[in-house]
Amino acid sequence: MAWTAYTVAIVALVALSAILGLWMMTLRNSLGRLRLAEGRLRDHYSIILAIIDNLEAPIFCLDRDYRYTSFNKGHAGIMKTIYGRDIELGRSLFDYMTVKEDREKAKVNLDRALSGEKLVEESFSGESLLSRRYFRVSQGPVRNDKDEIIGVSVFAEDITERRRAELELRRQNRELRAISACNQTMMRAEDEQSLLEEICGIICEIAGYRLAWVGYPEEDEPRSVRPVAWAGTDEAYLSSAKISWADTERGGVPFGIAIREGRSACIQDFATEPEAAPWRAEALRRGFRSSIALPLEEEDGRVFGILNIYSTEPAAFTAEELWLLEELAGDLAFGIRFLRARIQQRGMDEDLRPMNRRFTLAADAARLGFWDWDLDRDEMVWDDRMFALFGARREDFGEAREAWLHGLHPEDRDRVEADLSSARLGRGGFETEFRVLWPDGSLHHLKAYAQVLRRSEGSPERMMGVDFDITELKRSERRQLELNAELESRVRARTAELEASNREIE
Repeated sequence: MAWTAYTVAIVALVALSAILGLWMMTLRNSLGRLRLAEGRLRDHYSIILAIIDNLEAPIFCLDRDYRYTSFNKGHAGIMKTIYGRDIELGRSLFDYMTVKEDREKAKVNLDRALSGEKLVEESFSGESLLSRRYFRVSQGPVRNDKDEIIGVSVFAEDITERRRAELELRRQNRELRAISACNQTMMRAEDEQSLLEEICGIICEIAGYRLAWVGYPEEDEPRSVRPVAWAGTDEAYLSSAKISWADTERGGVPFGIAIREGRSACIQDFATEPEAAPWRAEALRRGFRSSIALPLEEEDGRVFGILNIYSTEPAAFTAEELWLLEELAGDLAFGIRFLRARIQQRGMDEDLRPMNRRFTLAADAARLGFWDWDLDRDEMVWDDRMFALFGARREDFGEAREAWLHGLHPEDRDRVEADLSSARLGRGGFETEFRVLWPDGSLHHLKAYAQVLRRSEGSPERMMGVDFDITELKRSERRQLELNAELESRVRARTAELEASNREIE
């Protein structure tokens, strides 16, 4: 009996040992698989972390108190660029954001994500400087296994270059619209002051600049620049600026350079550039960050004025924008020159109008015909009197030269052509007489005077002259000759009679 119990116990113990061995073996295998799975998981986690860390796109996570729980190198680099700080885990995001507007905007969006909302928005961070960056930001809640929101994850795509390109394109479109509006204004302008005021207004309203003004350099002792038109601000700034074009501190960049050297000059940031020191306080108080002065030139290159433009953005005048603004300044200078020339021409016309009336009356009284011959194109223009002198009608001929060749007496053609050639070669003016055959068969005599207009190098460009009818003069001369011949004949006959009488008396 005792032996049987002992045997049963031994068998049970062996069976238990076998089960325990199998269980330990199974446990060991499971533990091995678990360790292998954990190793693989760590590898995958490391790979994922490496991928995230090497992404240029900023990625980071915050807890409910806005403290960093993780971030990649992309985000750390952006924060260093924008705010100049090295970020750390466990520190609040708002410890590093030095721009108040950035903090307020970020908190609103993070609170939305912490409340369970997923959102995608475009925004910018940083001051209004070249360090400003633009992002497309995706934010969403982070949950634990109990589906509780424990933080927020943020993925940001840097779209700075795209946004800057869009802003530059938008700015260039504004410039082009402003140039178009300025050209239309110049076409309608009647006086210089109104033209300048409208142009300054267009630059501010359409191109979007804070201030635009036009100044003319004075030849006084301080070599001041006199503002003549402006838009976008009051006159107080221009009077307090004490602008000069002398070779002094106040006459350097940009005004003096534009006037003395005839080239565009910029101040890209009133806050930092040494050249802006004389105007820095007043400019920054009015929100000016950059400015440009563009010369307005005469045809010979002499500067008679400057166009000045101010922007609220630093570094606003890029190479493309500078090119467009120089085009606008060139158009404005041309418009001013054209307007001045037109006004001067009107004055000359007023002075010449009485003289022209007297000349027209004298020409009509003398029955003078005027002609103009373009020697390069061989085109001749006649007034109505010329056609009348040739007994022709304007509608009967395609051009004046055709009427001239048709009416000129064949026997006089070679001689007149020789006189014309001599005048064109510079052998004096043109003066000749010739005969004209009218369509009714009558013969008429004309006298012609002309001058050759030459270019600066001496080559003939055109010939202008007058013709008038000397037919009656020729008839008078012929009658005079006939009377003289008859008188001479009578004198000879009378002399012969006297001589015969004398002989009879003797």
